[in-house]
Amino acid sequence: MISALWEQLSDRKQQLRDANIAREKLFSVIGHDLRSPIANLKSFLDLLCDGTMNFEDFRLFQDDLRKGVNHVHVTLENLMGWGSFQTSTLQPRIERVSLHATAQEGIQLLDLIAKEKDIRVENALPEDAFAMADAYQIQSVMRNLLSNALKFTPRNGRVLFSAEKKKGIWHVNVQDNGIGMDAERASRL
Repeated sequence: MISALWEQLSDRKQQLRDANIAREKLFSVIGHDLRSPIANLKSFLDLLCDGTMNFEDFRLFQDDLRKGVNHVHVTLENLMGWGSFQTSTLQPRIERVSLHATAQEGIQLLDLIAKEKDIRVENALPEDAFAMADAYQIQSVMRNLLSNALKFTPRNGRVLFSAEKKKGIWHVNVQDNGIGMDAERASRL
């Protein structure tokens, strides 16, 4: 009897550890997704409030700021959606997800960052490329890959989303002409 209770307690403890690790990873990704657009918005508002920028100049950037705020909004909506269907661990909700549309959404949300560095982002994912996956997780992964590509790609660079189908499975590629990484680091990914 005590042995069974001890085993249940041990299993529950491991489940809690796993849930905490999953949440830490989730918040790390969300923090990464939110940091840049919020920093941009804050910078523009600071310039406007301290008189360095007048309202007419501010209006020139309103579309870019709207995109940044939309990015924050979508990220928070995704977080709330994820939270609404999870229990003690992050449980994926598998559905048919358009890879092209998901990449395009990320491209639109991170457009300001690409424009700031004059980086051309291309979505060459086929329109018929679909995956059975959790839409929130795929969106987060694509945004994270794009964000990293933009971070490490030099001015006037290029980022390309592409895919090929092998044995019925889409293999997505995100290529950039950034600094790259050594073989050891790449092998750990």
